[in-house]
Amino acid sequence: MAELKTIERNGSLAFYIDGSLQFDTRDEGIYHESLALPTASLAAVRFKRPLAALILGGGDGLALREVLKFKEVASADLVDFDPGVLELGRTAFAGYNAGSLADPRVKVTCTDAASFLQSARRKYDIVLADFTFPGDLAGCSLFTEDFFGKIGGVLSRRGVFALNAVSPEKFSPAYWAVYKTLRAAGLYPKPLSAAIPSFSAHGYGRWGFFFSSPRAITPMELGSLRIPVPAGFLTPEKLREGMRFGRASALFGAGIAASVKKPSDLLALLNMPGPAAGGGESLDFFSRSNRALPGGGFPADPALWSAETLAAWEDSLAAMLAAFDWDQLLAEAGRLSGKAAARLSGELDEFRAELPSLFSGAGSRAQRVYRVLAALGILLIVINMAYPDNAFAKGYSSGGGGDVDIVFISNKSASLFHGLAFQFPGMYHGLVPDSAGKMYPQKSFTYRDPAAAGGPAQGLKTEQSFYALTDNLRLTAGGSAFMVLAPQPYAYKLEADSYVLLKDNSPEPLFRFRPDPETYGALAYNIELQRKALEKALAGHSKWLAWAAPAGVILPPIKSETQEMLNMQAIKAALDNAAGKLGKAPGDVRVPVNFVKLAPGVYVSLDTGAVVFLREDGDLVSCQMPALPVYEDAVQLRPGPDLTAFMRALLVSKGPMLPAGNPARLLGEVKEDVYQNFISGR
Repeated sequence: MAELKTIERNGSLAFYIDGSLQFDTRDEGIYHESLALPTASLAAVRFKRPLAALILGGGDGLALREVLKFKEVASADLVDFDPGVLELGRTAFAGYNAGSLADPRVKVTCTDAASFLQSARRKYDIVLADFTFPGDLAGCSLFTEDFFGKIGGVLSRRGVFALNAVSPEKFSPAYWAVYKTLRAAGLYPKPLSAAIPSFSAHGYGRWGFFFSSPRAITPMELGSLRIPVPAGFLTPEKLREGMRFGRASALFGAGIAASVKKPSDLLALLNMPGPAAGGGESLDFFSRSNRALPGGGFPADPALWSAETLAAWEDSLAAMLAAFDWDQLLAEAGRLSGKAAARLSGELDEFRAELPSLFSGAGSRAQRVYRVLAALGILLIVINMAYPDNAFAKGYSSGGGGDVDIVFISNKSASLFHGLAFQFPGMYHGLVPDSAGKMYPQKSFTYRDPAAAGGPAQGLKTEQSFYALTDNLRLTAGGSAFMVLAPQPYAYKLEADSYVLLKDNSPEPLFRFRPDPETYGALAYNIELQRKALEKALAGHSKWLAWAAPAGVILPPIKSETQEMLNMQAIKAALDNAAGKLGKAPGDVRVPVNFVKLAPGVYVSLDTGAVVFLREDGDLVSCQMPALPVYEDAVQLRPGPDLTAFMRALLVSKGPMLPAGNPARLLGEVKEDVYQNFISGR
């Protein structure tokens, strides 16, 4: 029997078998997460059903602990031939393995791995091999083609197998021989390594692992892989880093290595010296397909890249079929009347009966995908025979005659909220659209929010226009409404209780006006009108994408229309938020006789040119301007330079609407020094 030894140091525990370090609790998480988490995470994504796991070796329960973190794992068999290790797993190691051997999902068997595999009568979705370093013929027998073939015999087609190997740094030929052996056994491997401080301190070097599958693991799968359970070490970034190998060392080892047919083959390679230190160039097994690696596949296996390509196509095809709205397809097909319905009746009934099994996970993934595809093809052919154009039309037909009136897809003709303006993430940079797709420059609005934490002195906010409600009304993504006074550098923030006058790039309000009924009405009317139009457009677009989205896998324009719908939903959210901020409609505004409105809350006398503001509290304020009279029946206000500049710009731009000879109309002819004297009080 092997010699088992535990050593405690400063609150940590190290475990040795025959003098070889198996783990140190200070860093064992690096080893066991690297071994288990990529495999279990990949299996959890590939299967939409409870998972069965098998751990060979690993009687300490630490790799089992990582697998049991996954709620998808319904059962786990642990097989270890050493009863002493299993006893330690149940006792001394229980505090470190989270009591994994006592978990109700777990069945523990004390036997050798080869015997267990020979008699196994079930398939596993996750298989881990956590063996000791193969220092003799018995240990090397667990890394042969024959042994890996037995693993393949119990592994489901999309299942994933991981094992700890040897150090690719210290034993490069032996490490890449294991790679070739996995491939020869019908498994498509991915290499991984990790620096484990306690292993390095014992001179073991950077440690190596493999995870593999009968169904090739694609770069796309790895790129989207996440670790969905708590992990102290492994992250997608660490996984990516661990799958890069020094080019010189890898090519040296792969050039010597061959598939391990007999245990002595591996033992001989373990006694070979390692390569000399190479340069910094590396081989990336994470994001590259095998075709991009040396020799048309690494090491020298052209079948690897074709297997990855086939797997990627299978995933894309499955994604297309899963994206179909099958209930709607069958419901619409069932609306066929007369002879067409009779033709389809049997096919529809059979297809409905088949769907649960086709998507349940029964049988291999490839078989299910192709059965669904074949059933869909037959269904569409029969529909098209019954009424030639409708199966593929967007709600119209070239006129096949008969009494069939079936609309599979909503009419996707050009309409509001459609077009290039809506087909980019965030829409166009620096521009915002209106409902017809007309583009306007994006504006930033900076102001102080008195309701913010810390009060007005701290509540500095900046919002950007997101959508053009009309030519001069803008909404932010959060639903704040602004009225721009282009080309002048001013805008109103349209709040429920007041309309706040702002100058571009200045947070200080120039004045707070009482809400204006006309402006409020235009805002409320356009919000409600466009909400209804957008709801209708979204309903039609959603129906369209229910049919067209699967083609987005191969047709970029469909992807653009998917983004179009996301932007429409974001605009709908902005309109909903704006509707919630409107407040009550303001009452009638009483202004003096013979005054005309130039802007919300700003009025000018047609007779004298006097300027008055309607303040947020409802009081009239006489705004004194140079060369213009005041309005006596109002609160008198001598404006500061910023408000004076606003009034000057407004009167110049709106002057033509005033009668000829009106003093306010002539304000643009007043010289600058007159303004400056007025502003300074001279």
